[in-house]
Amino acid sequence: MTVDFQRMGEACGRWRGVIASTSHTRIRPPFNCTDGFVDLIVAEHLDNASKMGHFPYHTMLILPLLLTLWSMPASQQPDSLVLADFSRSTAADWLAVNDGVMGGISSSTMEVTSDGTGVFAGRLSLENNGGFASVRTVLESGDLSRFVGLVLRVRGDGRRYQVRLRTDARFDGLAYQAEFDTAPGRWTTVVLPFDTFAPTFRGYVPRNAPPLDPGAIRQLGFLIGDKREGVFRLEVQRIVAVSSLPQDP
Repeated sequence: MTVDFQRMGEACGRWRGVIASTSHTRIRPPFNCTDGFVDLIVAEHLDNASKMGHFPYHTMLILPLLLTLWSMPASQQPDSLVLADFSRSTAADWLAVNDGVMGGISSSTMEVTSDGTGVFAGRLSLENNGGFASVRTVLESGDLSRFVGLVLRVRGDGRRYQVRLRTDARFDGLAYQAEFDTAPGRWTTVVLPFDTFAPTFRGYVPRNAPPLDPGAIRQLGFLIGDKREGVFRLEVQRIVAVSSLPQDP
């Protein structure tokens, strides 16, 4: 049997996208990894197969499904992918990064409610040259290159927020931001095309920064830094990557 490892790797990406967009939450790799089935198949099994001349046993268990997805035309691939499902996640999946890293005293948390929503809330302070609060999470959804943007369902407090994306797993470094406004106490749908995300680094636009590469997104977060002291609250129902932008959200 001759294996085309490049095409098999492409199939792995499709497979992970399908798993992430369905309810197959019990399907997990038999060891710890950060990128689900792509690490499972590409990083370990295909590498082993190339060295051993055959597939490991647990690879063979899912190989029929993998081969089916290998031949799946693009028209049958999912047109959306849920990136944050608060009915399945916990507050521990989110990290708060506030202006305390530069001496400020702003505070924030991400809490998961009994209704299956996430609440980004806290208090913004301008003391000690501070003025921002944020939370972030590491995505397990992999390559988002076939999608064109994000659609969020949120309920805010009338303040302006940012979605921030990062293309690496670093704590600090280049990020990409897009702002959106909220209506006090009302659910709204926010549409953020990937090509509207602007590069930023510690409040500045870095020179020669590349545009956002959706295929490299590794972290997603929320930030508030509207220079208004006081409490804030943003409730998030869902965050979805879409292959076409809704015309009337």
